[in-house]
Amino acid sequence: MKKMKRVIFFVFAICFAMALVGCTPRTGKYNLADMTIDGQNYLDMIRIVNAMDEEIGYLEIVDGKNAKLVTGVSTGDKSVNLLTYDSNYFYLVEDGSKIDYKYDFIAGTISFSYNEEGHNMEMTFKK
Repeated sequence: MKKMKRVIFFVFAICFAMALVGCTPRTGKYNLADMTIDGQNYLDMIRIVNAMDEEIGYLEIVDGKNAKLVTGVSTGDKSVNLLTYDSNYFYLVEDGSKIDYKYDFIAGTISFSYNEEGHNMEMTFKK
């Protein structure tokens, strides 16, 4: 019986540790996988108009609190926004505005959902 309690305790400890690891994104590059505005898929539209399947943008997690959002890669109008983040929000370094996000450790995705100028926008990045 004591051995079974130790095994159960060990399993719970591993699950707890994995839950803590999954709270914030892992470092690395997450490519833009989906972008919708008011329910319409704009990523597919951009790819069709530009006739390219190249990299359009990405989110790079630099370390445990810093990130870069890079857009306009394929068009040559490259723009880099510096970000900081915690377990709930990404913050634009430029003005401190914050964006809610969801991190799915298993799927390797980071999703932003926000409202800008009366439009509902969603972006999903995949590692």
